[in-house]
Amino acid sequence: MKGIRFKLFLFFIISVSFFIFSNKAEASSCKTSTETTGASFENFENAEYINGFLVLHFKLASPFSGLYPIRADRLFYTDECQNGMDPTAMHGISLTPGTKSFSVRFISQTKYEIWNDETETKENCEGCWELPLFPTYYETSFLFILGADTFQSASHHIIENPAPPPVKNSTLPVPEECAPSRFSKVSAIGYFFDKYEKAEYMKGLLVYHFRLLPPRNYGQNWYMNFSLFDKDCYYGADYGHGLTPENFYSTSIKPWSRYYSVRFTSPTHYEIWNDETETKETCASCSKDIPSILPNGSEAKFFTVRFSVPGGMGGDSFFSSSYFSIEEPKPKQNPVLIIPGMIGSELYNEDDFIWMDKGQIASDIRDDFLKQLNLDSNGHSINSISVGNLIDEININIPALGRILILDIFKGLIKDFKSNGYVVNKSYFVFPYDWRINLDRSIESLRQKINEIKSETGSNKVE
Repeated sequence: MKGIRFKLFLFFIISVSFFIFSNKAEASSCKTSTETTGASFENFENAEYINGFLVLHFKLASPFSGLYPIRADRLFYTDECQNGMDPTAMHGISLTPGTKSFSVRFISQTKYEIWNDETETKENCEGCWELPLFPTYYETSFLFILGADTFQSASHHIIENPAPPPVKNSTLPVPEECAPSRFSKVSAIGYFFDKYEKAEYMKGLLVYHFRLLPPRNYGQNWYMNFSLFDKDCYYGADYGHGLTPENFYSTSIKPWSRYYSVRFTSPTHYEIWNDETETKETCASCSKDIPSILPNGSEAKFFTVRFSVPGGMGGDSFFSSSYFSIEEPKPKQNPVLIIPGMIGSELYNEDDFIWMDKGQIASDIRDDFLKQLNLDSNGHSINSISVGNLIDEININIPALGRILILDIFKGLIKDFKSNGYVVNKSYFVFPYDWRINLDRSIESLRQKINEIKSETGSNKVE
């Protein structure tokens, strides 16, 4: 009985360990199925993750003879399922004669081994050398050749649950000041730079996100230069960090990475970052100050960057970014019109202040002074009443309490507008009116006021 219990306990431990450390690999996104030609290989693949690393199980159609090694090659795919690495020399796999089942087992992101699945022993693999440290979102596939027969596996990530590529889905619109220029839009030519640009503002400063084309980023340098333009995006000057000996050909990012960014940390300083690792790159021109004033004395506002790789296997490569303001532009302010409510506007009888004259309110117990505001039977003013300003604050003296009660009507609101850059009669306006009169009569005056504001500010909307 004890023996049975022990076996059950051992089975439980093994089962739990399997579920903890071994997981079936998810379907790939690039090469979704296996391919085989000839009769040497079974069209069989079983993919799983053990301790977080990829394991691929395969089968030969008949026991391995040992006469000729299996030739093997590794293929890599980017997040866009492009070729992620130039072809390399195939290496040989010598299985134990008589073996049919074998596996490729990754023990790190850059190292794998060939195992005999029947004996659970490691086989000889000539050329199972260290792989480049590809981004974790890359997928890998294996191609095996035995005689004239071939087998290619589906593609899978080397590590389980890798971080996705840092693709951005949105970008900034080209500023109106720069839009007319045919040079203000992103362009890419050649084999090295992708026509990928996503711009945004982080903490109020410009960030460009770019991407390289695979598979040629071996960590080599390329040229970088940039241009600055004035507030009208008209006058500009070119600057190059590849033009002096210490910075010649001096921009680079981590080998095999694709996604990188130019990030401003102040209006006069930028850094180059690796978007895949969220770390700052360390090349000679990866952290530089830039001028704040152009040669003609005007302030630099707009920025564009250019990269280039002369020559190479695919000829010259060039990249030019769009133009953007280094500092995040303040949102365009629609003009605001403040309209007070009933009894919210001052009223005068010629030069006499009637409403809201607190002195007369306090001294004239019967409020006879307000009779000046009376209307006739047709709703017209009896006296020549004119409109003053809106009432932004009311101060009421309360002797019994020994204090003055302050009622904030519009004063705080106007203060907030001013603190946000609004200027009276330029971006915010007021519309005091004679609140005694039927409001229908004030509509035309209000409509005229709104049209005047639109004309003065050039805005299509008044809030």
